[in-house]
Amino acid sequence: MPRLNEFVFLHAASRTLIVADLVFNFDVNGQHLLGKLFLKLNGLYGRVGCSRIFRRFIKNRAAFRASIAELPQWGFDRIVLGHGRIVAADARHVLAQAL
Repeated sequence: MPRLNEFVFLHAASRTLIVADLVFNFDVNGQHLLGKLFLKLNGLYGRVGCSRIFRRFIKNRAAFRASIAELPQWGFDRIVLGHGRIVAADARHVLAQAL
């Protein structure tokens, strides 16, 4: 992702994966109409996911898949996101579904 240069971090002591723009987890409750529309158009309404905007920046899909294939092996239990609520349970499965 040459334009975004996304990184993810593992805080090993707390078994927490920290991401910025890789996945989003917005609560649809309390969202105004434009917010809900944005989430629906980006495939993020009511779910943890990678936005369509983010995916458009992926230039080499094979390299992207290879880099994220390692993540489940990192042994994290939760995800702290730059955009949305913390994923506090079943985080590796949630991330696999999101990507």
